[in-house]
Amino acid sequence: MTTHATGDAAGTDAAGSPVPSETPEARIRRIPEPRLPAGLDTPCLVVDLDVVEANLRRMAGAIAARGSLLRPHVKTHKSVALARLQLEHGATGLTVGTLGEAEVFAEAGFDDLFIAYPLWLSEPKAARLRAILDRIPLRIGVDSVEGVVRLAAAVRGARHRPALLVEIDRSEEHTSELQSRLHLVCRLLLEKKK
Repeated sequence: MTTHATGDAAGTDAAGSPVPSETPEARIRRIPEPRLPAGLDTPCLVVDLDVVEANLRRMAGAIAARGSLLRPHVKTHKSVALARLQLEHGATGLTVGTLGEAEVFAEAGFDDLFIAYPLWLSEPKAARLRAILDRIPLRIGVDSVEGVVRLAAAVRGARHRPALLVEIDRSEEHTSELQSRLHLVCRLLLEKKK
């Protein structure tokens, strides 16, 4: 069994990944009993910030070693405080899954957000999106021509235009069909810019 060079838990290699020869049961047995403050009324959420920060450092290091940028998803914690820690430890921005999450994190002062899931906007949601775009620029995932057309109409008049990231699912389409759809999406986007 190899120990991580920075002194992290045994059972990891130099990159911090679990050693393949160790069984999941053995890894579970190695987890220490948590140190809980006395007098907690359970159930309650307890966060060990030392563990959180060690994980943040490890993730930032792993991503930096690959020459990539880290944009963690907030859906697992939905916490402004933890998101701030993520940015302090090297994240370049945040990924959110819903318009509501984008509103919360924009209101908290985060100005580099990516809405990962395509939005299908009714007028109330379109107004909410425009309100965010009046404050900060956004990146938004799109997956259809129809969605792009609807999104373009929804953001008309906003202070910032969103950057669109096209979701490509190569498992469902042949390359020529995919290229044709991407060409159409890009053409629509360029026409809307004029």
